[in-house]
Amino acid sequence: MRRSRLVGFLSSLVLAAGTALTGAATAGAAQHAAADGYVALGDSYSSGVGAGSYIASSGDCKRSTKAHPYLWAAANSPSSFDFTACSGARTGDVLAGQLGPLGSTTGLVSISVGGNDAGFADVMMTCVLQSDSSCLSRIATAKAYVDSTLPGNLDNVYSAIRDRAPNAHVVVLGYPRFYRLGTSCLGLSETKRKAINDAADHLNTAIAKRAADHGFTFGDVRPTFSGHEICSGSSWLHSVNWLNIGESYHPTAAGQSGGYLPAARRRRLTRRSPHGRRSVTDLKRTSSGGSGGRRRRRGGGPARRGLRPRLRLRLRPRHARHRERHRVRRDAHRLPHLHAHGTLERPALLVRRHDDRVLPRPVAVRGERQRPPPGVGDRPVLGHPAVTDPRRAAGPR
Repeated sequence: MRRSRLVGFLSSLVLAAGTALTGAATAGAAQHAAADGYVALGDSYSSGVGAGSYIASSGDCKRSTKAHPYLWAAANSPSSFDFTACSGARTGDVLAGQLGPLGSTTGLVSISVGGNDAGFADVMMTCVLQSDSSCLSRIATAKAYVDSTLPGNLDNVYSAIRDRAPNAHVVVLGYPRFYRLGTSCLGLSETKRKAINDAADHLNTAIAKRAADHGFTFGDVRPTFSGHEICSGSSWLHSVNWLNIGESYHPTAAGQSGGYLPAARRRRLTRRSPHGRRSVTDLKRTSSGGSGGRRRRRGGGPARRGLRPRLRLRLRPRHARHRERHRVRRDAHRLPHLHAHGTLERPALLVRRHDDRVLPRPVAVRGERQRPPPGVGDRPVLGHPAVTDPRRAAGPR
């Protein structure tokens, strides 16, 4: 009786412990699986200014349904989507009013910020309305700000994002070059256009450096906008729009879908599973949001798999080398070998005997009938006249 009670007690204890462990593992897996929300932060390049189709409730933030965050969310169906990017936002505005939706369930964050901090609107206004020297001076001031003050502001924003969304993969998007150089184009001079492009590169370099230091991914949009700058004939950027000045120098709807969205799709979302393994999922999925978006593992040889290929030596088999050596020695007594010596006026005749001795023989005068030496045979060499031994012709001594 006591033994049955003891067995029952131990069984219930083991069952309770197993249930507790299973529940903890399930809760951890559920928490990881739930970290699939998407939050889009940033300035007008993320909100979609210039693309049209603005959401009425967004007001002056001008969030567009044709902006790349909205397009990505519509194609991938995350568990939650918060679109807080706002036109004209600076790093301080992001800290003050855009980080609310971030949390432990956030799996992806995209952000573009820094251009307004550097005085983007004032730089473009100065370059459009004033001289080349004024434009270059204003750009130099903006570059100095990017080198001195902007890195600290970006650090504050990136640190706040990581603190609020520890499970999220953060994609920091840059800015395109505005102008296609080397073409005839009305408006700004070539000097101004080149200086503006250099300023965009300078800003992107600073943003990419701070993003890398925080472990974030930098999405460079300059390659996708290449060939679609202003003055290219197929621009994805608005030039000066006097009827709607706020859309000037912002991506069009084609720029959002063809320039920014591919840059985000090329980024890879890396998460850590509850078992400590790393699972990698490509951001580019099918429109249904299923598993068809997983990138298939490519096959290939050892070099593609990261392994050192074995060194293969192309050596002839031992029996083949032996056969060839035997063939040479076997046929040596049949055919004489002719070797030309550059030090002699006439080529000397060398006869290789069956015992591998090479005997020099004087060449007979042209026109005389030549016969092979003793034991060589009377058959002429193919392509050569018959060879004779002068000592044999002289007879025995």
